[in-house]
This record gives sequence, structure tokens and C-alpha cells, in this order.
Amino acid sequence: MQMPEDTALAAATHGAVRTPLVRLRADWDRDGRYAHPLADLTEVTESVTVDRSLTGDLPAECRLVEGYTTARLSATLAGARNGDPRDIARLLSPYRRDSPLHARPREDTPVRAEIGLATQDGPRLVPQFHGTTRGLSINSAERTVTLDALDPAERLRNPVTLPLGAEHRSAYYNRRIWPWRNRTNTQWVIDYVLRRNGIYFSPPPRTDCMWAMTGHGGAWPDVGNRGDVTGFPEEPGTPEYVPGRYGLALNGTSKMFAQFLARCVREFRPGHGAGHAFEFHLLAGASNALSSNSSGLLLGMGTSGHQDQFGTTFDILLRANGILTLEVHTQGNKVLTLDGPSLTGEPAWHAVGCWVHWDAEVHDFTAVWHVDGVRHGPYTATIGTLSTYTGGRHATVLGASPVPVQCMQISYAPEIPADWGTPHASQADLDTGLNWIYGLPDVVSADSWEVIRTAVGAEYGVVEFDESGRFRFANRESARRRASAAPVRTLDAAVSLSGLTVSTSLDSVRNAVSASTAPRLQVTSAVTVWEPRTPEQLDTITGQFFVTVQMSRRVQVAQADLHALSPQAWDDDVRHSFVAVDASSGEFADGVIVRVRQFEDESTVQLDITNPHPFTIRFALGDRPTLRINGLEISDEPATDHLWDNPASAQRYGRRTLALQGNAFRQEPGSAAAVARSLLTDLADPTPVLAEIPVPGDPRLQLGDVVTVLDPDGLGGPIRASVIGIRRTLSTADGLSDSLTLRAEPPAP
Repeated sequence: MQMPEDTALAAATHGAVRTPLVRLRADWDRDGRYAHPLADLTEVTESVTVDRSLTGDLPAECRLVEGYTTARLSATLAGARNGDPRDIARLLSPYRRDSPLHARPREDTPVRAEIGLATQDGPRLVPQFHGTTRGLSINSAERTVTLDALDPAERLRNPVTLPLGAEHRSAYYNRRIWPWRNRTNTQWVIDYVLRRNGIYFSPPPRTDCMWAMTGHGGAWPDVGNRGDVTGFPEEPGTPEYVPGRYGLALNGTSKMFAQFLARCVREFRPGHGAGHAFEFHLLAGASNALSSNSSGLLLGMGTSGHQDQFGTTFDILLRANGILTLEVHTQGNKVLTLDGPSLTGEPAWHAVGCWVHWDAEVHDFTAVWHVDGVRHGPYTATIGTLSTYTGGRHATVLGASPVPVQCMQISYAPEIPADWGTPHASQADLDTGLNWIYGLPDVVSADSWEVIRTAVGAEYGVVEFDESGRFRFANRESARRRASAAPVRTLDAAVSLSGLTVSTSLDSVRNAVSASTAPRLQVTSAVTVWEPRTPEQLDTITGQFFVTVQMSRRVQVAQADLHALSPQAWDDDVRHSFVAVDASSGEFADGVIVRVRQFEDESTVQLDITNPHPFTIRFALGDRPTLRINGLEISDEPATDHLWDNPASAQRYGRRTLALQGNAFRQEPGSAAAVARSLLTDLADPTPVLAEIPVPGDPRLQLGDVVTVLDPDGLGGPIRASVIGIRRTLSTADGLSDSLTLRAEPPAP
């Protein structure tokens, strides 16, 4: 319920005489200010109807609080605004040049609607709808306009591609050696999709972000690619993720830490005006118990590999005594340790940033830190020349969780960001999901809303944009807790009900749940994923050349240089290797270098070919191409069927089975069992449904609210029920009314 603490509004809602209020606005400028001269449509609003209901994946007869919310608004506009000689139909006509909206699109315009009541303390307006217009229907004869709009889910349509990532098959089947579970939570999937639609649960990546990882229930990058993560728990049952400042965080304790390797979206070349900002949130204080296997490394970036013998690495570390430190390695040697600020007090969540700059001309090294927005430094030092060898187009990131960490990112930043350390206001509310998966489904350019619906559908949670346009995800247990909360309103047949129909059906009972799970895993051994189609396809003249090749499928390509082999060593079992010859004579060409770098789409790779010879080289022996790229495939394991039941319900009503739909996000038996047990509890007895109950409108009432229905002279009661559908209408002729659909608790035995 919205605004439950407003006693004046509550009194007006229950009053015998009520004065409904409405405010309807359209953001024709699409800038979020609703400041256009025609933005306020309240004066010409004759009626507004908002339909809000839950649609789920369960059979229609199994009505539960689960699924996704759809909200629609329909408003009838008529008449003219005060002081305007033109009526609203003329103003909104797309063909009138004197319209203030001439040449502007009317569709896909943000719309807000509020409904309320006059109270003894003044007007009270309650948010009812935030969405976008889908169409305008203008009636010339009646001079009316019908405005139709849908909630923000309609705009959540950007194509989204999930990263290619899964736990290694060898780790999944051998927990004794690899006890850390590389799983991904529903929360991470939803957050990843929302970020691709401009909705940020936690801080967004900066404009020049090179790499980012939220850690919200998954160790896959938000910016960048790959996400090979390995954990080192010393005690069984240590959770891989724990609650953080924003959702889940990658866990780190004295008995466990995780380490991950990834690639940036651009190269890392320190010096010559370049600066880089390292940012993260961590749970730490003046004293921190780090794992004996952890060096305290939080986040490091290398020009090639991490602490590579040819390149340079910047490392950010946390000491056990709370000191934040920057280390610099070049050509495999540590050349600088620069201590920064110290965290104080008991362990708490802190936002931390470190801006790093090296002046290649004078060799000055500068680090500026912030802790929770308070700047520290600059800390300076003078060091020798740093290697800028990159070995390719992507920098390498090595991160770890000596303590719980989240919201990690590295950005190219010639200057310290202007908003450095400014707290982020979360734009969504996301539960920790009940569902965990071992491999991300192979989703490529899919509809964002469909990906979210499918992920949430695997655990029968609830997803919605609320009346203010804020995104919310609630898992099944949260929805069930809300259904068991105290009622927010009593509907009395003698006072507020003009009609009451309750229907029950044995078809709503389900006392057995069947489902199949199939973990998605990365294969242990690599296979050839690309080779030239013809012998001359990669003919290369003298010098260094970059060749882009498109693979037939998405795979994780090995990033190491290809092995140079002699003609005698080439056979059908060779992987990630090549043989180069003189294209004219066919003689072996030694000294050729071929490097492989994979693009972020994970289906395209770049070959960096260096030919030191004065002649054109060819990767072939006769008519047989001799260059092969290795990759690791991700595939679904064979499905396992499961059955869970409720014997007591089966004895009362006979066996009634609910077969859960196939879902690529249903992979772990434990997660599926938790969802099945929850469903069996809710569907053990017939589910009464009270449909389309007309009541005086209450603008505070929301989907999921619990109400009590009293009908002592009719159907009895009290009936405790959850609101699963609301049709709210305000009109100048008939006032404010609601039509409610309720899912009632089964009657007491």
C-alpha cells in the first residue's frame, strides 16, 4: 500500500463524501522535466482508467502471486484548457500547423498519472502510472482524444546478448578438488539486462570504462569479456556471494577468496597523459582477516598479462591493517609500492577509488584516492621507464576478493572524474533470486523484457514496474511473506461491496511437481573452432597485419599465441598451432608470429600476424590449410528429471501433477527443489478466486497487498486475500472506483 502513514488520506478514502483528484502529464520534450506548455493535461481529463494485473507462467487455474505485471492506461481528454481558445482535439491533431506539438511525435511519449482525494489537510495525489504513449485516437465529431499508454516494460526492448560463460565441467563433477561453485544468480541476470537499458541498480560504468564487474551474484564482466573465476574455500559451505551495499557481492573471508581473470575492451598504455581510475566497493576496516592464500590483491590491470615479463601492471591491494596500496610491476619486476589511505573502525562497506597517472616524460608517478567521497593524496613517487608492450588490443584484468567486493570498474581517465565518489542512487530493487545456474544460456540479441521474464519465470518470482515507474524483482519467498503480512484494508460487504463472486476449482490443486534440470557447462578439453577455408586465405606479405575472422558459433577462444610448428610436426591432432611456408616455393618459413585476440561478441577473433620475411607467407602444406584456433565450447549436460510431491494433499484430492515448463535458466536441482516446495505449499488446497469485485476506489491499494473481505450475511468470512488485479477508474461523471481480483487463502479446515 502506498502512503499508509497518511492518516488524512486514509480518512478521506473511507469518508461518506469523497472528492477524487487526478493529475495527468505528458513529457512531450522527452527530457524528464514535464515542462512543455502542453505537458499538464489535467484540466481536459474526463476519465482515466489504469489496469494493473499479474500474468504468470502457471496454468490459469493455479492463480498465485507470481509472474510479471502489466499496466495499461487509457484516458479520455475533452474540452479546452483555461484561457486556450483551441480544444484539446485540435491541439493534439498531427495535421494542424498551429498545434504546439507540430512536427513532434505523439507516440512513445513519457506519461505520468496520479489519482488522489481531497483531504482535511489538503489535496493528496498518489502515483498510479508511469509509462509511454502507444497511441492517440482523435474524434473530430465529439472533439475528444483517447490516449493509450503502457508501462515501462514496453520500452525494455533493447537487444541483449549474455556473456558466454559457464563453470568448467571438471569442477562441476569434482567438488572435492574444486569446492568453489561458479554459479550465477537470477539477480545478476536481471541487473545485466537492466544496465543495457539504462537502468542502474548499482553505479553505472563510466563513459570510458575499460572493464567492469558488478559481482551481483555472478563474476562475469559487465564491460569487457571472459570471466574465468576460481574460488579457494577452506571450509565447506562458505557462500560464494553475500549481501553487499547494492545486492550481492563476491565473498572473501579468512577462509575463502575468489580470483578472476578477464579482458578489457581497449588496450592499456600508461604514460603520455594517460590516467586510469580504479573503483570498487568493499567490506573492510582497520583490521581485516585475509585468507592465507590471498596477497590482498583487489584489482589489477596489465598491458599484456598480469605482471607479464614484457608489460606493465598496476595493482590495487588491501592490507590486513586496512592500508590501501598501489603496486607497479614492469617486465615482471615490482618497481613501486605506494601506500595510500587507511580504512578505520570496524569493517563496513566503503566506496573506494584510486586515480593513477604516470608521466612518461619526467617519470613522475601520482596516485589520488577517495574513500566514501573523501579525497586523499596526491601520493607521488619517481620511477624509471615503464614498459608499454601490449601484446594485443585488450588489456588484462586480474581481480580478487580478499574481503567482500562489488561494483568494480577500471576506466580510462586523463583527469580525475568530476563526480568521483558521489553516491549512486539505485534505480531498481532486486531480491536475491532463489535460482542459481552454472552456465549462462546462449542468448544473442534477444528482447530484454523476454530475457528477464524467462529468468524470473524459472523461479516463479514477481517482476514489475511499480506505479512510479521503478523496477522491482521479488523472489517467491518475498512474495509469500507479503501474502502473509497484516491486511492493509477491510472490505465490508455492508459498506463497500456491491457484489461478490467467489469461485473455487479442484483444478487449482497441484500436489506433485515435475521438472528437469540440465546444467550448462564448459567442456574441459579444447577443440578446433576455426581454420582457413582455402590454403591462400591468410597469405601475408612482409610486416605486421591484423586479420578479423568470423567463427560459426560462440566459443571461448584461447588467448595465447599460436604455436609455430615445423611441417614435420603437423598432423590431424594439432590444436592452436600453425605452419608457415613461402607462398612461392612451399619451403618452411621460421620466425613467424601469430597472436589471437577475441572480440567482445565472442564469435569474432583477430589474428595478429607478423611476417619477418621478404616474401609472402602462406599457412598451408600443399592444398591443406595449416592454421587452427583452439576454443572451449559450452554445452548443456544431459537433462535429469525430478519429481517432488505433497503426500497429504495427494491423499485428500488425488494426485495432481504440475509439470514445470522447460527453461534454460533451470539448471540446478537444489534451486528447482526450493521452487517446487514453495509451489506445493501454495497449491496444496483449492485456491478460491474472487474476480472483478467492484469497490469504492482506494488510490493507495497496490498489487500484492493483503485485504480482508467481510460478508457475514452472505458468503461469510473473514476472507483473507491478496490483490492480483486492479482496474482503477476515475471519471468526472462517476467518481473513483476499483474493480479488484483477489486470490484468497483456502478456508480453514
